[in-house]
Amino acid sequence: MLKIQNYQHGGAILIADDSADLDVKYRINYQRLTLAMVSHAKASIDNFVSETAIEHEFNGGKRSVSKNFYLTESYSFYDKKGTADEIKGAISFIASQSCVDGMVLFNRRMETNGFGAVLRAKKMPRKIYISATSTATPKSLSPHDPRHYGTRHRSMIAYCWSHPSSLGLVISQDGEIRAFSKIENKLIMWENIKTQQYLTNKSQRRKNIRKSS
Repeated sequence: MLKIQNYQHGGAILIADDSADLDVKYRINYQRLTLAMVSHAKASIDNFVSETAIEHEFNGGKRSVSKNFYLTESYSFYDKKGTADEIKGAISFIASQSCVDGMVLFNRRMETNGFGAVLRAKKMPRKIYISATSTATPKSLSPHDPRHYGTRHRSMIAYCWSHPSSLGLVISQDGEIRAFSKIENKLIMWENIKTQQYLTNKSQRRKNIRKSS
């Protein structure tokens, strides 16, 4: 989503079980992101285990470690870095698909199934509910009129209303990100909370690095 923001033209992502009510202009089956994330998780675990084993050796009084420990730790470190770069490349490729008019389509395994997709669902709820929290409890919800939003948002609202298992994400031209999903009999919309928190933390980390250097 942050990569799509950088293009400054807006975009949309849909995670859905099937392609009902969708007109997908360009169909693909891109699995690289999913496979890279699995490989990265495995490499991260291997790297952690290796570092823990080496630390245990030193804490036990040894002043050196065996060659096998060192090689295992080195290999797992470079595997982790390589898979991290692969994830970045896959994300950049997927984000570039948003430059085509339409929406980027994912399945629940986070495999890209197409782009340039148009949402065909028309039925709209009378109200949507904006949640101030991630759990969307009754106290956190405030009703809003879906007609107050633009075409891209209304199309996503209509689709998610008709397909309760779907999750829609809309990135507007001004950079705002909103998520949509139907919970019980309500169409819930979440504002740009988590992404903003990530950006704030990232900015703070950069400031800390500058101060320490």
